[in-house]
Amino acid sequence: MRLLLFFVIAPLAAFAADINQLVVFGDSLSDNGNAAIAQGGTVPGNYASNAYTDGPNTTPPTAGPFGLWVDQLAPKLGVSDPTPFLAGGTNYAIASALTGSNGLDGVSDQLNYFGASHLGGAPADALYTFWAGAN
Repeated sequence: MRLLLFFVIAPLAAFAADINQLVVFGDSLSDNGNAAIAQGGTVPGNYASNAYTDGPNTTPPTAGPFGLWVDQLAPKLGVSDPTPFLAGGTNYAIASALTGSNGLDGVSDQLNYFGASHLGGAPADALYTFWAGAN
């Protein structure tokens, strides 16, 4: 087990030195607030604040770790947790996104929004993540 952790953590630490930000594309498994913003500031149901994931206030409560995977990865890389793109950030993921195009809801649309705001090119110091397909 220690050997496996070394092979996972050591490259991550070396790779993280060149990363200054996360750019996230995907669905509810990565959305940390875009759906809530699009719905007027709330996430319906019994979910954690601004995300479609379990948290300490859900039924049944989650014991941890809390937050989405991106919320947990960012501090390990030493970068800021990306804010939703609807609030000016770099997390383009939105709950219920399909892998195609569907206005705001499609992952292809997320890539188009990113491209339109980066006509000079994508930042080279970012780690780009793409997690979709569950819908």
